[in-house]
Amino acid sequence: MPDEIHFFNDMPDDLVISILSEISSSAGCPADFMNVLMTCQTLKRLAVDPFVLSKASSKMFRTKVDKWSESACRFMTLCADAGNAEARSACFFLEVFA
Repeated sequence: MPDEIHFFNDMPDDLVISILSEISSSAGCPADFMNVLMTCQTLKRLAVDPFVLSKASSKMFRTKVDKWSESACRFMTLCADAGNAEARSACFFLEVFA
């Protein structure tokens, strides 16, 4: 849609990253953050910035066993690689007990 307005495209990336880091740190479940990613390409691109992932809430890693997927594992690994302590602990737990 060429006439569609994307406000996040006009904002500086640093500001959007700051907003996304606040959202990721306060997310109550994975869906809270994933719904933001589906909003526009700019948010999807900036949401995987290491600063945003390093701030992700521990609640974002809570996934029921029947909902666990390869993409959930990749997301947790990205967060761990970005320095997120909660994600590192969860990855360690999965490696040891899985």
